[in-house]
Amino acid sequence: MDAQPVIGAVLQRLTEKLDAGRILYKGWFNTVDHSLEETVDTVLTHSAQWPALVMRRILQGDAVAAEGTLSTSKAPVRKYPTNTVVLRFLWKRMRNKMRFHRDSLNAHEEWNIGVLNQPIHHLLQTEPSLNVRWLPAPAQNSFRADPFGFVGSDGQLHILYEKFDHATGKGEIARLRPKRDNVLKRSRTVLELPEHLSYPFVLERDGEVLVIPEQAARGRVDLYRLDADMTALERIATLLEEPLFDPTVLEWEGRWWMFGTKAPLTNVELFIYHAPRLEGPWTPHTLNPVKADIRSARPGGTPFVHNGALYRPAQDSSLTYGGRIALNRVIALDPERFAEETVRHIGPIGGTAYNKGLHTIAAVGDITVLDGKRLLKVPAKAAREQKAKLVRFRKRLQA
Repeated sequence: MDAQPVIGAVLQRLTEKLDAGRILYKGWFNTVDHSLEETVDTVLTHSAQWPALVMRRILQGDAVAAEGTLSTSKAPVRKYPTNTVVLRFLWKRMRNKMRFHRDSLNAHEEWNIGVLNQPIHHLLQTEPSLNVRWLPAPAQNSFRADPFGFVGSDGQLHILYEKFDHATGKGEIARLRPKRDNVLKRSRTVLELPEHLSYPFVLERDGEVLVIPEQAARGRVDLYRLDADMTALERIATLLEEPLFDPTVLEWEGRWWMFGTKAPLTNVELFIYHAPRLEGPWTPHTLNPVKADIRSARPGGTPFVHNGALYRPAQDSSLTYGGRIALNRVIALDPERFAEETVRHIGPIGGTAYNKGLHTIAAVGDITVLDGKRLLKVPAKAAREQKAKLVRFRKRLQA
């Protein structure tokens, strides 16, 4: 009714005073503005695990988890809606449903890659420079997203990214080399599988470029090496026999850490794994999922250290998928604890063609690569969406 993009839920320990309970766990989910049922089902299904998560923390001796924090909500007290309010709600839901189907056929996301000539930690400034140089527009019915980079032996910037084809509905990992005059050489596919690929997270070790792409559709997390000719990715190990979206890896205080999300709440629930070495074995964090927040959970690029503090870029999809980046400062990270706070939001990049979203920022030395989206009519995707809607409609008629 209030057109809020997110909905919060809390698990609290009740006290004698009304509205003065102790909050034990809190989460934030996206509001499906055309479906009350879907919104409520999501919140109830996934908050049902919270008592077990809190009990796990208490058994580990977490005094804060046992005590909770005082509820200080200033939200207005809700009353039973009148008939007029209910009718207004039903009208809004029908209108939103019509808009949803219209937009799913007519407005489609085109992502592109940009280069920012400053180190990633400059984005922590109150008003950072966002003078982004966007690459030429992708070919029709495709987009470029999830850029990660490295400096090759030729001294040039190379970018690995998701190359998505709307006709097939599938992504592959490609490499390109942006030049200062914004002229691109033909991009080269370095990894293609029967399943969808994206988010080619880059690590450099002993002179090698290592890559961990998202291949959740394959059901595991693999580690690849970019060959000497930079023409192909060679699989060298399986890190995790589980599907993980946007797997992001870093070494911190003597251990390796992997962040990612899982279906069905790929934008909401954050999972962490840790290992003594990159190749594993990887162990799930005791508190998984360590947080539930559509505003700051899903990984969104390269973690970095500045002035001794660890920062983790994450996606804020509260208003739209990949709407902007939340820069989170990690407060606690060990096998039994995790806490972080959002200190800054970045994007979308206003005053440019790609001003509708930003969901990846990656450090390459003193350069930052990122992506941005705009909305276009994409014939190939529109045809695919229309066909899928017809299939679902026929199934409902036959049920």
